[in-house]
Amino acid sequence: MKLTRFGLEQLLAIRFLLSRKGEGEKVISTTSGIAVVGMTFGVAALLVALSVISGFQREYKKALLAFNAHVILIRSEEIADTKPILEKLTKLESLGRMKGWTPFIYREGMMIANGQVHGVVMKGVDLDHYTNLSQMKIELFKEGREDNSQHLPSLIIGKTLAEELGGVHGEVNLLFPKGITPELVGTKNIQKFRVIGTFESGLYEYDSSFAFLPMNEAQQFFQMGGKISGIEIWLQNPEAAFAWVEAMAQDFSYPYSVFSWRDLNENLFKALELEKLVFFILLFILIGVAALNILGTLSMFLLQKRQEIAILRALGTPWKKLRRIFLLDGLLVGVVGVGLGLCLGSGILLILQIWQPITLAPEIYFLKTVPVFYSWQNFFWVAGSAMFVVLLGCEITLRGISKIRILPSLLEA
Repeated sequence: MKLTRFGLEQLLAIRFLLSRKGEGEKVISTTSGIAVVGMTFGVAALLVALSVISGFQREYKKALLAFNAHVILIRSEEIADTKPILEKLTKLESLGRMKGWTPFIYREGMMIANGQVHGVVMKGVDLDHYTNLSQMKIELFKEGREDNSQHLPSLIIGKTLAEELGGVHGEVNLLFPKGITPELVGTKNIQKFRVIGTFESGLYEYDSSFAFLPMNEAQQFFQMGGKISGIEIWLQNPEAAFAWVEAMAQDFSYPYSVFSWRDLNENLFKALELEKLVFFILLFILIGVAALNILGTLSMFLLQKRQEIAILRALGTPWKKLRRIFLLDGLLVGVVGVGLGLCLGSGILLILQIWQPITLAPEIYFLKTVPVFYSWQNFFWVAGSAMFVVLLGCEITLRGISKIRILPSLLEA
């Protein structure tokens, strides 16, 4: 069978790499093993770090979009008439189709239950409309709203908040600052509410501090008439929110404020992106250090094969071809290390995803377990960056070796 030039180079590279005759080659074999192990751990660490941080980004975004609307318009004073606002909003649908909108009311207070006190944000919404647009999980208690003989305002509180207050189920007291609105000045600032269910968004920050109540009950309790605090806008494509915010800022100046879902937690997303970049740089350096072992192995390997090089040169093989053979040897070691690293990293990610052995403090990380996000983009960047370091290092090493005086006659082109 006739071998092509590439096939011959590949065959020689494999034979040189697997040769185990002398003591020097055993040393090279050991060094190669160390280089592979170093590359394996470096690649695995980089893959796990990028996948976990991507998992945090995805979970935060998912929870934010489940709880918050894509665009939020709020006014420093109450909004009495929404008609002129909606007329302006319909003109922006060329930037992204609007799925729907809901009015809301914001108020803050202190919830008192089972001898405990906890700060809470009250949000009045049209529950039926809101639950159709959002992706939030709401669980109503069996008795529902009907078992309310005292006709108290209804509340749906965060699941975490309910747990922290000792399993709230029934009546709770809320303490409001006096003068929370002009209409409430001088009124009794402790009021009773009835908890009719819980919600879960997936983020500790929301599940531990928010409570929903029906819009009509909120307007009646806070004596607002038909006024609202602002409008939440839901789009078919959440990414179109940024174009909407930019366009709305021109029509709605002070006393209005416009926010996108990302603006509400901009610092969080920026911190994650910065962490992702820092981890990538640090672990990329670790891969570079592991690649140095491969380069050292390649240098020793090439000098060890001086006799074989002399024979091939005597047969008329130019240095360019020999250089390609040893370049393949370096790349083969790199490919084995990268491949094992991807397998090890994938195994660690699988363990984190299925068994979830690591638990987090939700009050710090907002999540209870380490999130994992498999992305071909992460695999590509990890494998590509590692092989780039190996290829670049091998090229530089072989160029340097070709100038060593110990082999001047053998390495001449």
